[in-house]
Amino acid sequence: MQRPVLHSAPPSGEGFKECPILVFVGQEDKFANRTWPLVTPAWLKAGVPLIIYHVPKYGHSFLLRGAQIPQLEDWITRVAAGQKPTTRPAEDQENPPPATQNAAGNG
Repeated sequence: MQRPVLHSAPPSGEGFKECPILVFVGQEDKFANRTWPLVTPAWLKAGVPLIIYHVPKYGHSFLLRGAQIPQLEDWITRVAAGQKPTTRPAEDQENPPPATQNAAGNG
């Protein structure tokens, strides 16, 4: 039996528009891969700076390994420069993940 997917409304308040969020989801994480595609468009439309990366071959686990380290470093660099990233770097956009994508069509 599958757990029901909870629909999460975008966070409220202006503070969430100032707080960049970076999410790593294992492609084998069935719950997260059912939830994030449902909430991401509304969160981005509400102005929440959100980027989601899918990590191949992993479920719900620690996902900062290999290719994810440069992705994290890039995101930290952009946030430290005062940006609120909502799109992934161009090299990542060439191979977007199969599930969650943001409103602009980027992963």
